Amino acid sequence: MRAGAYYRLHSNLKAGVFYTLQRGARHDDDWIDLDPGWEWLDTRGRTEHVLALDVSPRFQLSFLPGRNWVLMLKTRYRYETHGSEHTLILRPGLTYFLLVDRNPVLNLSFNYGLYFPLNFGSTLIYGHAPYVTVLWHIGPSVKLELSGTYRSVV
Repeated sequence: MRAGAYYRLHSNLKAGVFYTLQRGARHDDDWIDLDPGWEWLDTRGRTEHVLALDVSPRFQLSFLPGRNWVLMLKTRYRYETHGSEHTLILRPGLTYFLLVDRNPVLNLSFNYGLYFPLNFGSTLIYGHAPYVTVLWHIGPSVKLELSGTYRSVV
């Protein structure tokens, strides 16, 4: 479960604050040595709190066909209470806005996320993932989103 909000600081810059309550997430220290071999701890009952700060600059790419393309660099800092893990997520993306009478009807977004562990793990990049999102503007205040991703952990 996630709750939060964005605030537009400038026409090209949004900032957000989010809180997530999650269960069953796995961390490196959940991988335990058993004789003979390794096994994941059962974390289904563990509840964790995650705080996130997000800054997302956006730029219109009017030189592309259709002129309705936007480049965004979502930059998110995450703090997970389990083990006090700090993560920096960089997610560049390209979005096409389908407009009818100057109103958005549909957004198609293609993003790629890079997960950098700031105080855990032994690799520079902990994980990475492509994202595809379709956002339908049902009305001025109602939107329906469908997203898909395939996340890889190093």
